[in-house]
Amino acid sequence: MSETAMYFVGGILRHSRALSAFTNPTTNSYRRLVPGFEAPVNLAYSQRNRSAALRFPMYSMSPKAKRIEVRYPDCTCNPYLSFSALLMAGLDGVQNRIDPGDPLDKDIYDLSPEELVGVPVMPGSLDEALNELESDYEFLLKGDVFTEDVIKTWIWYKRENEINALRLRPHPWEFAMYYDLEMGMATIGMKNLLQSKWPNPDPLGDIRKDKSEGITVAQALIKMGALRSEYRLYHTGFRVI
Repeated sequence: MSETAMYFVGGILRHSRALSAFTNPTTNSYRRLVPGFEAPVNLAYSQRNRSAALRFPMYSMSPKAKRIEVRYPDCTCNPYLSFSALLMAGLDGVQNRIDPGDPLDKDIYDLSPEELVGVPVMPGSLDEALNELESDYEFLLKGDVFTEDVIKTWIWYKRENEINALRLRPHPWEFAMYYDLEMGMATIGMKNLLQSKWPNPDPLGDIRKDKSEGITVAQALIKMGALRSEYRLYHTGFRVI
């Protein structure tokens, strides 16, 4: 690669954490970018290492086949925003002569923790990516390619409509892991309510009896009718409807 091309690579690596807000724009994008699973999370370049963010494919010795492969974007990105942001990062590297450093051609899985300390990585969540973009977007404003209003609106929209929306709702896997536990805790919290609304003075006694017969707490509550829609009961961190 030419010196100019290497500066281009340096610019992309320098701004990759901010770029990920455009190239990996969903909360689900970061389920893929997990260290230790051959995901391109290490902000370095390499010829063959699949965990490096950038690669120079070496399947052909022809000069015409040389190219830079940016590996971390995913198919959920808006290509107009992502390619524009990548080009702006690369041009910033050329203008400022940003050195990309040495290639990461070692097997990343053989590196010691001490060696990995010096290798920066991609953000681990969309929230982290937006924080990076918020602190590093000046390079995108050159030539009015992006405007500050567009960037701030993007950050606001993602936080308000995607990150916060997901935070307020249980994930299906959380439901699978913790449903019975949450229901057991919620049962204790609504004992007084059930006693005041139900003819049985000790509804928990029925639950304990049913549970001893192999019925889960949730099934026992459903059997009692305590989960009817009119009882909108709340427990810390979980909503029972």
